[in-house]
Amino acid sequence: MLGPLVVAGVRMEKNRIRQLSALGVRDSKKLSPKSRQNLYHKITGMVDDYFIVSVPPRSIDASVRMHH
Repeated sequence: MLGPLVVAGVRMEKNRIRQLSALGVRDSKKLSPKSRQNLYHKITGMVDDYFIVSVPPRSIDASVRMHH
C-alpha cells in the first residue's frame, strides 16, 4: 500500500441523494485532484453531517498481520 486508506461518510435526507449525482459525485479515483477538491466543498456544504477517517499504512499492515 502506498498511502493511507481514506474513508468518508455523509448523512443527508434520502430525498436529497439525487443532488449528489447531479454534482458529478462518483468514484474518487476517477476524478482529478481539482475535481475532488471542488466536490469536497460542495458536498460538505449540502449534507447534514460528514466524517473523514484516514488510516495510515502501518495500522493496516498491523491489522492484517494480527488477523492472519
